[in-house]
Amino acid sequence: MPRHVAQRGRQVGVAASTVNIFWSQLVKDLAEFAALVHADDAVIDSTPLSEGLLYSRASSIYSGTDEIQLNIIADRILGLPR
Repeated sequence: MPRHVAQRGRQVGVAASTVNIFWSQLVKDLAEFAALVHADDAVIDSTPLSEGLLYSRASSIYSGTDEIQLNIIADRILGLPR
């Protein structure tokens, strides 16, 4: 998020939460698609394809789990109770 947005007093957490969810899902989807395209090479071993598939599962944890990000969105954007 650009620095000027935070300086205007806006909450950066909501935008960051939506971006985090989007990118973590995109990384997982791309890894699964690559595994489907290269199904013969996607055997779990130490190939870059299999490593990418395994690491893509961690993408939803890097900057907070998807569940935490969804809670932030529900609380700050939708105004849902905790």
